Amino acid sequence: MASAATFAVNAENLIPDAMAVSDDQLNNPDAFYRVWQLHDKSGNSITGSNLPYSCFSDIQEGWQVPYDNTRKQITGNEEEGFTIGEMVTVLDYPYDSFGDYDDCNYNLPIEITDEGLYWLKGAVKILDRFDDKIQSKNFVNVASMLVVTADEQPCGKNMAIVSENGTNRLQVTDTKGADVEHVYTTISKSKTQSTDRPFKLALNLNQNHKYLSFYAPNRLIVLSRLALEPDISTNSIFLSEDCADTPTQYYSVTGEYAGTSREALQSGVYVTRRGGTAKKVLVR
Repeated sequence: MASAATFAVNAENLIPDAMAVSDDQLNNPDAFYRVWQLHDKSGNSITGSNLPYSCFSDIQEGWQVPYDNTRKQITGNEEEGFTIGEMVTVLDYPYDSFGDYDDCNYNLPIEITDEGLYWLKGAVKILDRFDDKIQSKNFVNVASMLVVTADEQPCGKNMAIVSENGTNRLQVTDTKGADVEHVYTTISKSKTQSTDRPFKLALNLNQNHKYLSFYAPNRLIVLSRLALEPDISTNSIFLSEDCADTPTQYYSVTGEYAGTSREALQSGVYVTRRGGTAKKVLVR
C-alpha cells in the first residue's frame, strides 16, 4: 500500500512574517530586523548601527512607497504583482565607494518539516539602481534580477554571468569556489537584463535548509506578495510516495506543466515529479 507524504492539505504560506502584518510595523527597521537577517560575504551577522535602512512599507496613492522619510516612486499594475494599498518589503543593499554591489545577503529563516517541492512566489521591482555609479561593468550588478539560494547557514556567494555555447547563464559559487546547488533566479538562463514579474520559483527543500538568502544587485528593491508554499496536488489530499505506475511529470521552473515525455522537451532545467518525489533535472 502506498504511503502518503505529509504535505499540508492547503498551500500554507511558510513565511507569513516576510511582509508586514500590521500598520505599526511600517517604516520601522527594528520590526523588519526582528524577522529578516543580514550577513556579509563571510557569513558574519551584521548588527547595530551597521545595518542599512530596510523596512516594511506599503504602496500609497500615486504609487508612492514611503521609505526613510522619503517617498519612492513605483509604477506597476496587478499583472506585475503590485497593487495600491498592499504591504511591501524594501531591501537596502550596501554598496562600496565605486557603487558596486557589496556581497551582503538578506536571510529569512525557514522551518521545513517535509522534504519536497515548494514554490517561492512574489514580485520584485527596482527602486534605486546602481547603473550610474558602476565602474566594474559587472553584469550581475546591473541585471534586474533577484537571486535566491536555499542554505543550511548564511554564507557569501560569488555571482557572475558566464557564456556557454553562446548562451548566458548565472553562475553562483560559494566562497570556496564550489558551485551552489540550490539557486533560483527571476531571470532565465538566456537573459541578463530583464525580470519576470510576478515570479514563481521551484525550490526543492528539506529539513537541512534553514534559510532563504536573497541577493538583489541593485541599490533598493521592493518585494510584494512574498510567500513560500508547499506543492500540493489539486486533485488529491495526499501525494503518493510509492507509485510505481505513476509517470514522471515535467514542469518548467516557473510551474508550467511540460508533459511526461523527456524526449519531447527542449534543453533546459525542469522540475520532475513522480508520486511524492520532486527534483530538478537538466535536459540536454
